[in-house]
Amino acid sequence: MDKQTEELYEAAIKSNDILYKAVGIFPLALFPDTITVDREKVSIAQRFFYKVAQIHTIRIDDILSAESTLGPFFGSLKITSKFFVKDPKVINYLSRRDTVCLQRLLHGYTIARKKEIDCSKIAVNELKTMLLELGKESTD
Repeated sequence: MDKQTEELYEAAIKSNDILYKAVGIFPLALFPDTITVDREKVSIAQRFFYKVAQIHTIRIDDILSAESTLGPFFGSLKITSKFFVKDPKVINYLSRRDTVCLQRLLHGYTIARKKEIDCSKIAVNELKTMLLELGKESTD
């Protein structure tokens, strides 16, 4: 196998490393949205009906911000990217814990990528822990 094929194969395997997955809470959302964060991208499935969804995929490098709105039990996450500046993607009716974790994870990943830190060699659980800590707000 040549070097490029090997790199592509390794990237494909690592893209299956899910760092976090959250689903909106039923019955607050009749058809709950899903957000999945892996090593390379964020995938958002916005559901409109049974087995019907619009799926948005955003590379981690393209994320500009992740903002959360928190209530006592639930939260929502708004992700703005280079390509959705005027139309940020919003995931509603997440648990409060999922909202906080997703925002921290995305902030941590954005900071790591801007500092050109190679996260590909770090084990999934260790990477998740470090990114959550890096993305933690100083207001906590």
